[in-house]
Amino acid sequence: MKDLKQHFALTFMKIRNLSTTLDPEEIFKGILSILSQEMASDHFILFLYDREKDELFPFKWLGYPDEIKDKLNIPISTEHLLTYAFKIRQQIYREEALNDPETSNLTNREPLRSTILAIPITTGVEALGVIHIESFSDKRASIEAEDLRLFASLGTFMGIALNNANVLLQTREELTSTKQVSERELAEKRQLKEMFSRYASAELVETLIKNPKSVNLGGSTKIATILFSDIAGFTNFSSKLSPEQVVVSINEYLSRMTEVVLNHQGEIDKFIGDAVMARFGVLVDLPSTGIVAVQAALAMLQELWKLQARWLQEQREVFSIRIGIATGPVLAGNIGSERRQEFTVMGTTVNLASRLEALNKDLRTTILIDENTYRQVIGHFQVLPRENVSIRGLEGKITVYEVLGARDNSQNKSKVVSIRGKIATPKSPA
Repeated sequence: MKDLKQHFALTFMKIRNLSTTLDPEEIFKGILSILSQEMASDHFILFLYDREKDELFPFKWLGYPDEIKDKLNIPISTEHLLTYAFKIRQQIYREEALNDPETSNLTNREPLRSTILAIPITTGVEALGVIHIESFSDKRASIEAEDLRLFASLGTFMGIALNNANVLLQTREELTSTKQVSERELAEKRQLKEMFSRYASAELVETLIKNPKSVNLGGSTKIATILFSDIAGFTNFSSKLSPEQVVVSINEYLSRMTEVVLNHQGEIDKFIGDAVMARFGVLVDLPSTGIVAVQAALAMLQELWKLQARWLQEQREVFSIRIGIATGPVLAGNIGSERRQEFTVMGTTVNLASRLEALNKDLRTTILIDENTYRQVIGHFQVLPRENVSIRGLEGKITVYEVLGARDNSQNKSKVVSIRGKIATPKSPA
C-alpha cells in the first residue's frame, strides 16, 4: 500500500512539473516518459488538433509504425471515443463507455478500434488534442480509479504546459518539421495573438499567426471600410437607470455587436464608451469590404431588435443605434506612446465614418454610407441618396446615402427587406 501511495505521489509530481518549463521538447519528453514508464503504457498515440483542417493528427507515439503519421488523421466529425472526448473535454474510459447509451456505439470503431482510454489535452477552456491509450506493458485489462485520476490530471497539466509554451501558436508543418521555430518567431506569433485575439475572429487570428509578416505593425496604408455605431439617446436612456443597470445593458449590447462584426470578417478596432469602431479589410484583404460592412450593419440592427424585444418583455429601457460607414485609404499600425500602444487605423476615411454616424441624428436616418461604399454596394442594398449635405471638416456639399434595407435577388425577384419601422426608439432621443 505504501509503495502504491508513493508511486501515485511521484507520478503526480512529475505530471505537475510539466508546467514548470517553457521548452516544448522538454514537455513532450516528459509526457512520453510519464505515459511509458510511470503509467506503463506500451501502445499510445498523442494527437494534436489541426484547426485549419478540423482534424486530429498523430504527433508522438509508442508501439506503432511511423507510417501512422500519414494514415491516422481523424476528422473531428468522425464518431469515435477520441473525437467525443476531445469535443466534451472529458476523459472517456472504454469500460465505462460500454455501459453508457450515449457512448457505447463509439467503441470498436475505425480507425482505432482498441482505444481503452481517451484523454483530452485541455486548458479547461479549449481542447488542444487527445491521447489514445491502447494497452499496457503489464497486460492489465482494466484501469484502477487512482490511475484514472492520474491520467485525467495529465491531460489538464499537459494542456496548461503546451499553452504556456506557445506550442499551439506553431502550425502543423512547423510542429512536425525538423526545423526548429526560433524564439523570435514564437514571440512574433505570441504578440499577434495577444494583440488581436480579443477583437478578431479565431479564424482570422489563426491566419495571422501562420503568416506574421502579413501584418506591418510599423504602419502601412490599406484600402478598407470603417464602421462607427453609437447609441442614439444615450443620455435619456441612462438617466432612467442605475449605473449598474446601464452597465449590464451596455455590456449585453456590445457583446452582441462584437459577435456580429467578427462573424462578418470584421475586426473591432476599439470601443469608445458605448460606441463601436470596426474595420473591414485591414488585417486581411477582402474583395468587397463595403458589402460586408453594410451586411454587418444590418445584422447589428437585427441583433438589436432581438435585444429590444427581450428588454421590453422584461420591462427594461431600450435604445436605438446609428451607424456610419466609409471606405477609403487608412493608415494602419501600432500607434501610441512608448508605454502604451495599440494597433489601430487613422485618416480621413475614419473621420468620415464617424461624421456619417453623427449625421444620422440630423437626417433622422439609421445607416449612412459614403460615395465609395455606395459604389461597391449598388444592386445589393436599397439606398436613398441624400444630396447637398454639409459635413464638418469637408469643404462644400456632398451626397451621402441612406441604407434602407437588403435586396433579395433570389429566384429573379428583386425584393427589399426594409429596416424601417422595426426599430424601437426611446421616447426622447438625445
